Amino acid sequence: MSRSNRNTNSNNSQAATSASSLTSTDLIQIENNDKNNKENDDDVSKERIILNVGGIKYETYRATLTSYPNTRLGILFDEHNKNFNRPTSGSNEYFIDRDGHMFRYILQFYRTGKVPLPNDAKGLIPVSHEDLEAELDYFMIPRHLAFPPTPTPTTTKPALTFRRKMIADDIDKFVSSLKSIIMEVAKQFRREFLLNPDFEMCIEMTFREDAKITDLNITPNTGIKSQIKSIIEPHSNVAFLILDKFGQEIGHHLETVIAGFTWSCEEKEDSGWWNFSADNGVNGSAATKMFCVRMKLKDTGFDHDDIVNNSCLASISCV
Repeated sequence: MSRSNRNTNSNNSQAATSASSLTSTDLIQIENNDKNNKENDDDVSKERIILNVGGIKYETYRATLTSYPNTRLGILFDEHNKNFNRPTSGSNEYFIDRDGHMFRYILQFYRTGKVPLPNDAKGLIPVSHEDLEAELDYFMIPRHLAFPPTPTPTTTKPALTFRRKMIADDIDKFVSSLKSIIMEVAKQFRREFLLNPDFEMCIEMTFREDAKITDLNITPNTGIKSQIKSIIEPHSNVAFLILDKFGQEIGHHLETVIAGFTWSCEEKEDSGWWNFSADNGVNGSAATKMFCVRMKLKDTGFDHDDIVNNSCLASISCV
């Protein structure tokens, strides 16, 4: 056996002998010492302290102040600094040379976790924001702790049924397509928008009850009708129904988000075609309802500075 192994075994043997040699009285004494140490720790945390701030006395617990260990009072009254921070009298009273009235705001922070705002403080001496900021700096209380952000209340929308969710999705897609049409047509008239401050473009479409989209007209005339039709055609089955129930809201939305935009949605009836037959008399199709939509975009005037300030040119200063 090596010397190191013999030493290890010898130490273990001595430790076992020492532990086995403890009497029941010794074990009880150790247990009582542990219990007393724990009780002493509890007594320290529950120790009542009197703070004499500028002649006004406040009473609190040491644990209240040390709950924020990185602040001035948390550091001063930490158990490890007890010998460096002695009371001014035998009654655990400590003097602090600050404004005693304002200290109520500081103590509120230690008790509640936030500082009352001067405008909202009830039952406290009114103070200015500047004075309160100075006290926070002195007592080393960070702003994000003193004034925690108020959580923004969130309004939870009620869960939609599957049917209502489908309708809402169809509306979103339909409106998105209308916006795409406006943008695609506007791109065709870049020159006109730059050269003519009073330029106006107009898009007209008819949405029929029989799930047809007809009478697509663009003024001034442009060669992208087929492209516009491909954008709106997927909505032919539901466009009339959407306009019937939500046409006014759609127009208000578009006029709100697109400057210079105007919306018109007029309900009409198409009496259909008529045919005279010698055998069957007069035959005709039933009347079909439809919505004639007119979308105009016109922005009169040409504000040079407004355009510059809302473009990359705004970051350039002329010397």
